[in-house]
Amino acid sequence: MDRFHPSIWWDTIRKFNPTFFHYLGVIPAILWSLPEKPSDKDQPTWLAEGAGILPEIHEGFEKRFNIKMIELYGSTEGGAGGTFFCPLRGDRKVGTRCFGKPASRTLARIVDEEDRDVPDGQTGELLVKSIDLKRPRRGMMQYYFKNPVATEEAWKGGWFHTGDYVKKDGEGFYYFIDRKKDIIRRSGENISASEIEGTLNLHPKVVATAAIAVPDPLRIKEIKIYIVLTSGETSKTVRNVHFHYIPIHAFWLNQIGILFSTLARKAFRGGNITSI
Repeated sequence: MDRFHPSIWWDTIRKFNPTFFHYLGVIPAILWSLPEKPSDKDQPTWLAEGAGILPEIHEGFEKRFNIKMIELYGSTEGGAGGTFFCPLRGDRKVGTRCFGKPASRTLARIVDEEDRDVPDGQTGELLVKSIDLKRPRRGMMQYYFKNPVATEEAWKGGWFHTGDYVKKDGEGFYYFIDRKKDIIRRSGENISASEIEGTLNLHPKVVATAAIAVPDPLRIKEIKIYIVLTSGETSKTVRNVHFHYIPIHAFWLNQIGILFSTLARKAFRGGNITSI
């Protein structure tokens, strides 16, 4: 398969009979939005591993397609030394954004803005390092190429700062909240951009979305959402989608390429775009 083709995904699975595949959060969301078929359960794959399946569809997806969607956590910088896995058997905390517990070679902490440990149940930034105390970066990124300042910042205090907001429960399970740069702080409230995007992406007429923060004279920051609809649809299509994050400024795009440009600028500007 050259790339992900939603309409023929399961037919391709049945043709080649794989028992496992890897996913990103957008893949199950798109597959879930397709019309149901009697053959949905009829496929050989029993296991998939990935990250970011929406809590709203996690349990239903597994039942509809007869497959276990195992959430995990990792990063390019973390390599093999900063990974987390949900168990194949037992309680996986389905539908909660849980990505399991640290692998045996991974040490982890959750800290506040001053790198102080936070109690269970409280959101903070995830820090990781190797269990090898003599080589804390073992199996992980050693440095950023020709960027010692960024390397020092990332490895401050001997722990790799992932830039991800997470929380941990009393059983030791970790839960993803959002990328640190993708949290929109409006009127003192922390709002997850990915949660907004994920909710809108469930709409069958929505191709892709990007939620960003824009200046607001009253709330300091306000939410703006860029939406790409399927061909021929108009903004009236998704007027019936309701949020508790109100108000939201919607900006309708007719080309997905423009959205990717928006996302790129979002990354470089730390999540703040005032115009396009």
